[in-house]
Amino acid sequence: MTSATHSDATARLAQIFEDEAEFVWRLLRRLGVGAADAEDLTHEVFLTVWRKLESYDTSRPLRPWIAGIAVRICARFRRYARNRYEVLAESVVEHDLTAGAEEQLHAFRLLTEVMQPLDLERRAIFVMHDVEGWSMPELAEALEIPLNTGYSRLRLARKQVAEGIARLRQQGADL
Repeated sequence: MTSATHSDATARLAQIFEDEAEFVWRLLRRLGVGAADAEDLTHEVFLTVWRKLESYDTSRPLRPWIAGIAVRICARFRRYARNRYEVLAESVVEHDLTAGAEEQLHAFRLLTEVMQPLDLERRAIFVMHDVEGWSMPELAEALEIPLNTGYSRLRLARKQVAEGIARLRQQGADL
C-alpha cells in the first residue's frame, strides 16, 4: 500500500468512525455489553473494519456491514463466561434519551429488563428490527443469515418479550 493510498484509507476510516461509532456503541449496549466493555468492543469493531475495508463491496450499504461485524464481535465476547450475563446499566438509557423524558426512560428500562433473557441471535434481530427500524432483508444480509431464519428469530424474540411483559404485569409493574 502506497503512502497516498494509506492516507486515503486512514481518512476514510476516520470518517466512517465519526459517522458510525455512536451507532456501534449503542448497538453493543443494547445487545447486553456493559458500559465498561462497550468502548473497547467499539474499537475492536473498527479495527476489524480497518482490516477488511479494502475488501468491502462499496456497492453495498456500509451500516449493515458494520452492524454484522459488531454482532459477531459481541457474540465472541459473550461466549466468555464472565461476560455472558451482563445487565444493561441505566447509562445506556440516559445516553439515548433526553432529560425530562421520564415516560420513555421508564418504558426503555422495562424493555431492557424483558430483553435480558433473549439469546444474542434473537436479541440482535429484535433490537435491530423493532428498536432500530431495520428491514429484515437488511438484517439477513448484515448478519449473513437466511431471510426466513431472521423472521423466525424475530417471531421467537417477540414472543419472549411479550411473555416478559406479561410476567412484569403479573408482578404489578407499572406498564
